[in-house]
Amino acid sequence: MLRNPIDRSWSAYQYFGLTSQKSQEDFHRLTVRSISDFQQCLSQNELRHCVYHSHNVRDRYKGIPNVWPNIYHVHLQEYFRVFPRKQILVLNIESYSKDIRAAMEKVYAFLELGKLPEAMWETVATTTKRNELSSSRRIGNMWNKTRELLQDFYAPYNKELVRLLGSEFDFNK
Repeated sequence: MLRNPIDRSWSAYQYFGLTSQKSQEDFHRLTVRSISDFQQCLSQNELRHCVYHSHNVRDRYKGIPNVWPNIYHVHLQEYFRVFPRKQILVLNIESYSKDIRAAMEKVYAFLELGKLPEAMWETVATTTKRNELSSSRRIGNMWNKTRELLQDFYAPYNKELVRLLGSEFDFNK
């Protein structure tokens, strides 16, 4: 299940680590540093290397998420090299959130489980989210300039994702 990489970065920043130091300013600073480190890696290595071998830099961030885990097409290409495309179901979390039933019907069909009995749909649709960010951890919205920075950074990688999976995964819209 894939989420818009910008929203995923912001959510992960708020969710993981200490909350007392978190702010829009801190997220912006870390984002700038993360992008800079990634671009430095790219100046010396191929994209795949930078996506998979960034653990040395990651340690400096003390558990704070970085930009490269969200370069989805690199990860998916690895799966598609090993498994036939028809054996992998990729869902868009935004589509799932808008219509849980339609997404779950795709999952059931993909797994060839048949249809879920109508009486069970209420249970599926009302199941409590387990890792939702508590209100005490929310720090508002990220700065517009941070969002724009991330949009520019992810744009070429999102285009590759669309090429791989189709327009449902166009996070550049």
